[in-house]
Amino acid sequence: MGIGALTPERISAIFTHLPVDVTLVCEANNVRFYSGSQHRGFERTPDIIGRNVMACHSPDSVQIVFKFLEEFRTRTRDTAEFWIQA
Repeated sequence: MGIGALTPERISAIFTHLPVDVTLVCEANNVRFYSGSQHRGFERTPDIIGRNVMACHSPDSVQIVFKFLEEFRTRTRDTAEFWIQA
């Protein structure tokens, strides 16, 4: 780590208690991690780990997800906020 040191348990606690929902998608577009936060925008299950992120979204939203990923890669975006209408 840049400054200091954290145990895996402390890192887990941070992601659990921060009021944000974090998902890590690798360069191959596979989901590698999601936070265990109670501030989840939508429910996830552990079976999404390793799945292509496009397969985790409805066909109506795939283009938006693709756009977010491309903007993250080109560094024209560093966060993504969106609302899901139920």
